[in-house]
Amino acid sequence: MISHKKKFILITPPRTASNTIRYALEEYLDTSSEYANINHAPIESYLVNFPNISDYKIYGTARDPWSRLLSYWCRFIKNEDSECDGPSCTMSFYEFITDNRSIDKMNRDIFNMFSVDNELIVSKYINFNNLQDDFNSFCEDVDIVPFKLPLDSEVAFITGGKCSLKKNEYYSKELYEIVKKEYKNEIEYFKYV
Repeated sequence: MISHKKKFILITPPRTASNTIRYALEEYLDTSSEYANINHAPIESYLVNFPNISDYKIYGTARDPWSRLLSYWCRFIKNEDSECDGPSCTMSFYEFITDNRSIDKMNRDIFNMFSVDNELIVSKYINFNNLQDDFNSFCEDVDIVPFKLPLDSEVAFITGGKCSLKKNEYYSKELYEIVKKEYKNEIEYFKYV
């Protein structure tokens, strides 16, 4: 997401409240170019397509990988989403986590979205685990009066009411450790436990 009006770029990996934030900020977002409306674009793409943004504030959204993977599975697999096709759409959560193709789909290292040539460009984040407070801080930083995010409608959209997002209902010790190993850098950087 990019706002020329408020001079910010917001990098939003999948399943990090990107739709909720996009909806909330739509009056400030650039819609003049086709590229500006692409969700989940890495910082490098903005730097290439918008060369005059050196004075823009750059933020990212983040969410612990255990919750992000569970949200992805609930949204696209368990709820039989129309965007999901093929045999992977019937995977159990165990199969989803133990199948490397599924984990690869979720950008195993989200730092790629926040980096250029292995240099981390994004340094401020709106973390899903502290969503409203971090969003308020972001708003203040980019000169927007903070307001309440529209979370209830987003949660209904994500899960369709068919899937609990309670990690303890889905993660065994084995699955927890698989994600911990695969997302080690991210977990350490954001101090997730």
